[in-house]
Amino acid sequence: MQPSAAAAAAPAPQQQDTFNLTEALRGGEPLTSLQAAERAVKTAPSLAKVEANALKAELAAEQANISIYPKLDLEARYTRVSPVEVPEQFRGLIRVQEDQGLFQARLQWPVSAVFLSVIPRHEALKKAAEAQRIQAFVEQQTVKLRTREAYYNYARARAALMVAKAALAQAEAHRKDSEALVAAGSIARVELMRAEAQVAAAKVAQARADNAVATARSALFTLVHMDGTADITISENLEEELPLGNDGEDVIYKRAIERRSELRALRMLSESQEKQLSAARGSMWPVVAIGGTAEEANPNQRFFGSYNQWKASWAAYAALIWTPTDTWSASKQADQVKADLAATQADLRSLQDALRVEVAQAYNQFASAHVALDAARAGIAAAEESYRVRREQFRAGAAIAVDVIDSEGQLRQARLDLVNTLIDLRVAKARLDRALEAD
Repeated sequence: MQPSAAAAAAPAPQQQDTFNLTEALRGGEPLTSLQAAERAVKTAPSLAKVEANALKAELAAEQANISIYPKLDLEARYTRVSPVEVPEQFRGLIRVQEDQGLFQARLQWPVSAVFLSVIPRHEALKKAAEAQRIQAFVEQQTVKLRTREAYYNYARARAALMVAKAALAQAEAHRKDSEALVAAGSIARVELMRAEAQVAAAKVAQARADNAVATARSALFTLVHMDGTADITISENLEEELPLGNDGEDVIYKRAIERRSELRALRMLSESQEKQLSAARGSMWPVVAIGGTAEEANPNQRFFGSYNQWKASWAAYAALIWTPTDTWSASKQADQVKADLAATQADLRSLQDALRVEVAQAYNQFASAHVALDAARAGIAAAEESYRVRREQFRAGAAIAVDVIDSEGQLRQARLDLVNTLIDLRVAKARLDRALEAD
């Protein structure tokens, strides 16, 4: 059987390019999502701020610890007094010393306040500092997830650009086929115009894909603090199988409740506020204080007639001190702390609910991506075969241009579906890792 005139006029079809995602993501420094996340953690400004807040809280706890110890005041004083004129009849009995000196030590310790308010306040600040330190770890996990998502979005954009370039190459090949068939008189010129419109649309799609890559690259490079506009190699194997595992959503949620640092930080903050409440209530009571003084003075008022002599003396005391306004103020402070504690406990319950939603979304996205992946792989095989057959039929005059254009669109969509499914699978896995705080 002799070939048709259309088949003879059309150039021999080029071999269809294979869908090689790994090759499309090469170029520049190799980097995995976990490596990018670690790099971002080392340079994240938000982490520096959280670390500073944690250090500030620890210093506040250390400062409060000083109040546990007795207060010691040391004083050295020199005084020059103006001359005093003594009546003549008393000049032999009274003498006023113009140069006076004093060395004095005063010790005071509010015993009851130490146990009722100072120690609870110190423990509250220690727990607040621990909560801040946990919050620093939370910020690390947040930065890691944000960076991994940016990494995968960058990979998605790069893969979509590969698909756009392949679609442009297919459109240009179809235009060449159409040119040959129009020249042979096998098809109308309108079919060539349709092919040229398809090439123009494919160029627009590639330009948009280029812009998406530049945007995703900028977002990723900002997080990891890399300079330049050269692409990196996505060295993570995006087509590697990620097992779903046997644990259900409820099991994962319970595990997340046990592990999540945000919950531990809020529980620690709640304990801190309970200690603050104890301290505020302790401040409402009168204060039992003990203390004493020791001094070396010239003259010493404790000694009569100690003119121009250094004399030592001491005193010890115990006192019950009550300031009614302090009691009222401490009562109001206790009410404020109780309100803060109620808000923290509400935040804890809200976070547990939010964590439930977070786990459900990540788990179901991961599970659905597994199902979609098999369908996407089958779909791309069918679309490639359909495109091959339609193009050969068009060259043989057994199909019209619309059939080829439709098959090209289906192939492009099938490739995008596969790319998006592979990326969605890894984004969901990263979010599950975040929910369980597992790298």
